[in-house]
Amino acid sequence: MTLHVFWRCGLCIALSAAATAVLIVMTAGSAPGSPLSVDVFPEWQYMLRPEREILYYRFFVALALLNGLCSFLFFQPQAIHPHQMKEMKIHPWRHWEWLVLLGLVMFFGGYSPNPVLATVSDFFYHFDSFFMAPGWAAISGLRLNVDVNSEYSVLIPTLTAKLLDRIGHFDYPSVLRTLIMAAMIYFIMFYLFLRSLTRNTAAAGAGLLAAIGFQMFHSGVYPVLWQFPSATAIRFFWDIPVLALLLAHARQGQTVYVLAGSCVTGIALMWMMDTGVYLYLAFSAYVVWTNVYHKKFFEGLWCLLIPWAMAFAIGWAIGRKDIFTPLYWHNTFEFAGLFLQGWGALPVTTSLEQHRYVAFGMGLLIPVFYVWTMLCVGTLCFLRRLAWENILACVLCVYGLGLYHYYVVRSAPTSYAVVCLPAVALVFWILGRLNPRKLMWLPIYGGLGLFFWANPLVRTYPQLWSSGMTWAGEFSTDLELSQDAALIQDLTDPSQRVPLLSSFEVKILMQAKRKPYFYYFPIFQSDAMRMLQFRGTYIHTHSRMKKIVQALETDRPPLIFVEKKFFNGSIPAVYYRRFQTLMMLMSYCHQKYEPYKEGKYLMALKRKI
Repeated sequence: MTLHVFWRCGLCIALSAAATAVLIVMTAGSAPGSPLSVDVFPEWQYMLRPEREILYYRFFVALALLNGLCSFLFFQPQAIHPHQMKEMKIHPWRHWEWLVLLGLVMFFGGYSPNPVLATVSDFFYHFDSFFMAPGWAAISGLRLNVDVNSEYSVLIPTLTAKLLDRIGHFDYPSVLRTLIMAAMIYFIMFYLFLRSLTRNTAAAGAGLLAAIGFQMFHSGVYPVLWQFPSATAIRFFWDIPVLALLLAHARQGQTVYVLAGSCVTGIALMWMMDTGVYLYLAFSAYVVWTNVYHKKFFEGLWCLLIPWAMAFAIGWAIGRKDIFTPLYWHNTFEFAGLFLQGWGALPVTTSLEQHRYVAFGMGLLIPVFYVWTMLCVGTLCFLRRLAWENILACVLCVYGLGLYHYYVVRSAPTSYAVVCLPAVALVFWILGRLNPRKLMWLPIYGGLGLFFWANPLVRTYPQLWSSGMTWAGEFSTDLELSQDAALIQDLTDPSQRVPLLSSFEVKILMQAKRKPYFYYFPIFQSDAMRMLQFRGTYIHTHSRMKKIVQALETDRPPLIFVEKKFFNGSIPAVYYRRFQTLMMLMSYCHQKYEPYKEGKYLMALKRKI
């Protein structure tokens, strides 16, 4: 019996889900282990939760696609309402669309950057680790992932820091403005791409609102919108250009679009390694599918090498001979390796345990939606019942399934929203292709308007956090660090790398115009320096501590700058018992160094003979 394409694909997914459930039950009795368990300090053991959910996720996706392929090869499907999927002419450009783009510029540009407000909730950590620490190291002449670590990217902080340093000043407000501008440009590109993909301005406008609402204004970033740079649109900045070039190639067939897409994919590989790899997989899938569709199986496969050549060229331009060393690549993948071994993992059931049922349902529904869409649309395209340009929906599915590793690894209730953009594009592509009447868009726009009106992040944007202004203002007094920066300037040479163990290490060294000494930068979690408390260090493993101590023993720096309250033992003793890393560092300082000079919060220690 010939089954409807839609239900046949659903059957493939149901069988795959059942097989995955069996695999989960079979492996439930044995807890997964992690080699990190013996290396992680006790204070960080709570972050180590090894799990098999990536295995289950990949098993489900691979099996569903295999079932769909077998169904396509051995059975002749029937098309799904082809009259509803007919080709449409793209809507002509409307004058009101200029107002949409102008509104976007005003929406993002109306925010007045306040680095204290934007980063106070996590005390600069994510801003420092993503932008400021590696950026300052780069413009100070140090090599990223050789002299100083860069956890997320080498290209983003290097490019941002050097451009800002050349045209103005590399500081927190400038970087915050850059982040906001990148988001503004990205969502303008998103609208233009969705408009071209759907050939429907109403669908593109609604898709734009949904993309901004779900990706930016979710509760995971409350109460401060820009506090996690890695979760903003800058993470995916190059995916829209690549997808737009592939769409142009699918419509016009000109090789130049694939060549340009391969070069941009190479930039994405160096921009953010994980996102770049997922975009490369989507690009490769398109190239292979196009060859199969036109029965030119090996033609043009050489272009799959261009992204890696482009990425290598960018890496060489930044790191020169460092990219030929094993140390560079080991350091580049060190941070990602922690997550692959269970660092920071959260089970998919987290939302269920917190009674956030909508989030749990969305977390399970999105990958099913990707696989179902890929099977249905791919089948119809290869049966030539849909125009080949619709294969871009399948490309979006491949890219979305890759991005969804972000949620699978760390299944916080809002993690799916960070990587939801391909799903949003697909939903409004389907709505646009079904070509509903104009009146049918009114409830969609009404629902999106209600979402924005009810969202506290939207209501307080751009002022943000009005109720927290007083506290943020009080906190800003802790950022008056000129006296300590002057202490470092007086006792060190500008060419010197300065060992500093303190809150706000990045800001102090930037103000003092000195290079960081330690490879892991920053080391201490920042906190109010006038308060007798301690939040912890970023020395997660014994391997990191060993690297720090080895550097100090090898170089024997004559001076170390330490926050006074830690060296003098002014904070409660419970902090030294709880944080083994703090105890080890202060013990080393007491053993090898002695007090020399003092600033407002810092103390210069001189090495004992």
